[in-house]
Amino acid sequence: MAGSTHSVQEKNSDPASELSDADEEYGGTEARRKLEKKLLLKVDLRMSILIAIYILNYIDRNNAAAARARGLETDLKLQGQEFPTLLSILYVGYIVMQIPSNMFLNWIAKPSIYLPGCMIIWGMISVLTGVAHKYVPSQAT
Repeated sequence: MAGSTHSVQEKNSDPASELSDADEEYGGTEARRKLEKKLLLKVDLRMSILIAIYILNYIDRNNAAAARARGLETDLKLQGQEFPTLLSILYVGYIVMQIPSNMFLNWIAKPSIYLPGCMIIWGMISVLTGVAHKYVPSQAT
């Protein structure tokens, strides 16, 4: 019977003492606060990089309309539905590759390698698009 009262006392332990135990695990309350502050700074810095990548992606996707307004169709000698076809190829590529890209990212589990790699590849494709002077090479890039 004495063993059963002991287990009841353990279940009704003070939550404040549990918190202080957690603080002690990290070197005390002050050390835990410093550690949390350091962690939040690290997360904030990484999120700011992701936000910058997202903004650049948005600008890149909307750049086609600006290029058209600045004479892309004339420069590439596009006629009829060729410009909308180029845009369709671009957006279909975005849509089709999103799920496999995320699956690959989960598989390699290294966003620090994958995301910069994707940005470098996309930059090279953008440069190749700038080199194109006709409709068919534009489709290839």
